[in-house]
Amino acid sequence: MNCFDCANEGGPVAAIAVCHRCGAAICGNHAIVEPHHLTRTGTMGVQVPVDPPARLIWCGVCHSALEAKVREQHSHGGHPIHNPFHRHHDEPAVSQPDA
Repeated sequence: MNCFDCANEGGPVAAIAVCHRCGAAICGNHAIVEPHHLTRTGTMGVQVPVDPPARLIWCGVCHSALEAKVREQHSHGGHPIHNPFHRHHDEPAVSQPDA
């Protein structure tokens, strides 16, 4: 299988991963790898981090789109459904924008 992004840029390059979000095959140059911190429920319902973290692999398009979503939510002064910096299983780690 070849990288979807490289194919669109004109050259076949072997894929080494699949985007977590869209499922596109991606090469090492287009893959974005981030830690995904899992938790377990401890005593009294407290969420306890599990080490080591898992990993999420994204294509550049999905990573950029989800970063834009977080920036957009932050720029509109709030988060009607959830805190935009609380990551869901399908969202990349994004640093909080400067105030």
